[in-house]
Amino acid sequence: MSFFKLNLRSKLGYINLMRKYVIILLILVSIAALMGCGGGPKYVRPDYSSFVWPGSPNPPKIKLLNVVMTDLDFRKRTAAEKMFGEEAFFYFKKPHDVAVDMNNNVLVSDTYRNKVFVLNFDKGAVGELFNPYGWGEVGGVATDNVNGLIGATSGNKVVILDQKSKKVLFTIGPGMDFVRPMGIAFDPVRKIIYVAATRKHELHSFDYQGNHLKQIAYRGTEPGDVYFPTDLAVDSEGRLYVVDTMNWRIDIFGPDGKYLRSFGTNGDTPGTFARPKGIAISNDGFVFVTDAAFGNFQVFDEKGQTYTYVGVPGTGFGMFNQPTGIAIGDDDKIYVVDQTNRRLQIFQYLSPRYLKEHPEEAKAGTNVTKSQ
Repeated sequence: MSFFKLNLRSKLGYINLMRKYVIILLILVSIAALMGCGGGPKYVRPDYSSFVWPGSPNPPKIKLLNVVMTDLDFRKRTAAEKMFGEEAFFYFKKPHDVAVDMNNNVLVSDTYRNKVFVLNFDKGAVGELFNPYGWGEVGGVATDNVNGLIGATSGNKVVILDQKSKKVLFTIGPGMDFVRPMGIAFDPVRKIIYVAATRKHELHSFDYQGNHLKQIAYRGTEPGDVYFPTDLAVDSEGRLYVVDTMNWRIDIFGPDGKYLRSFGTNGDTPGTFARPKGIAISNDGFVFVTDAAFGNFQVFDEKGQTYTYVGVPGTGFGMFNQPTGIAIGDDDKIYVVDQTNRRLQIFQYLSPRYLKEHPEEAKAGTNVTKSQ
């Protein structure tokens, strides 16, 4: 009995000693977190505030906000990371397209990893869009924030999901032999889904039950034809804008599917295209187009006149190496997929509406002179 009591006292003494060590360790970790004096390497996010386009003496119209390669570029560090060093849990391999949903989640497709990442910059969170059938060569991604839908191309199909539940509602494409569709866009008012069958050089429209409505365009080089259409966008009037890549132009179709006009031609000067890839339309009607060969994105008015352009080929901030997808949120933030640099660059479009809501930025912008 005495041996049992002695052994029990020893165990209790050991437990109390370990508790003291744990408490001391927690205190040290807390002090280190508060002082920011971690023992591991620190990741310091760059200051992008001076990167604006165009440069002085012109008033800035677009500024760089962030460059995202991993979750470390937008989430908060934990106390342990502050002490022992950061660890990235997410990274891009070959990002392709981007969209923004009604909850301000940024969806980025990655064709190499066959994933659709869901990034929430407000919460510093990263997730994935789940497809019970598995993603196959995931490419284009788009959202309808009025009716709460997500569309993503997967192999030879287009998968339509519900934004809230993230469940698959239906699939477009089986039996149609799309051959790698890449572009998708929603007309939320008329409830039309547009699909660019890229390698078949076709445009199709569908209703919100997945029923085929009509073929809008066929392969060719004449007005109204398409040749390697890669991305789509719909404006507030229901007009469909098509990145007609190998015709080096932007084609515009009416809500009824009739061809209206085009702008752009092959060239190497502003207003022309070499390898246009992605398209987005701002709240005030400007058309943003990425060009993988130019390493930039250009901004046009609705008549196709050049407004400005951002970027040059390279790896620095505000530079691009084969930019592809582009999206614009309701807050006028511009998200651009910088594919070969394996990152997402985020800009602020200094629209008249934005500057009216942020008068301090309108005043501060007159003092910023740097651009690429």
